[in-house]
Amino acid sequence: EPCLRGSYKEVWGPQACSECPGNSTSAAGQTSITSCQCIAGFEAASPGGVCVPCREGTFKSAASTAQCSVCRLGSTAAFVGAVACQDCERGKWTSGAGVSTCECGTLRV
Repeated sequence: EPCLRGSYKEVWGPQACSECPGNSTSAAGQTSITSCQCIAGFEAASPGGVCVPCREGTFKSAASTAQCSVCRLGSTAAFVGAVACQDCERGKWTSGAGVSTCECGTLRV
């Protein structure tokens, strides 16, 4: 019987399916731990390694093997494990891409 989503079984037979490691998932019917992918907001600390939250200023919107992406200039992820970046409020800005806070902007005349 195939394994359910979020689990895998490396050997054929009556053995129980193994759960994907914490903060990861897989499609149904998987046969290898390498099929487990970090969930949204998490990335692998090393190839095939444990999934850790995205750092402040970065995000990941879906389960995949990809690393977290840096927020674009003018947006931020102010907390770890973000699944999206938020645009800075009007009148505020970021000093660069991947920054975790929006600062008060000043208008130069």
